[in-house]
Amino acid sequence: GADPGVDVVLLLGPDAETVLYFELELAVSDGQFTTRSTVMVTVLDVNDNAPVVLEPQARHFVVEETLVAGSAIFTVVASDADRDASNANVYFDGLVVTPAS
Repeated sequence: GADPGVDVVLLLGPDAETVLYFELELAVSDGQFTTRSTVMVTVLDVNDNAPVVLEPQARHFVVEETLVAGSAIFTVVASDADRDASNANVYFDGLVVTPAS
């Protein structure tokens, strides 16, 4: 008898940031009759993108010595290209500032 199954193989790796899902239309025939079926494959997001610092663009800031402790010097803005919210979260570690001598 005929082989009862065939593997469907991806030629390119899926990327969840560009493709949410893809559909396959299958046709099975015995030579006389054909049956069609549509299969949907959802692409799950994984944490495959590193966060990127968007702001500040400058890496050097000047402050006056009269600046009050606790004042904001600059704001850090970062982004992550992963689609799924749990993979796109960005966390900021505490900064340690060491005065130059």
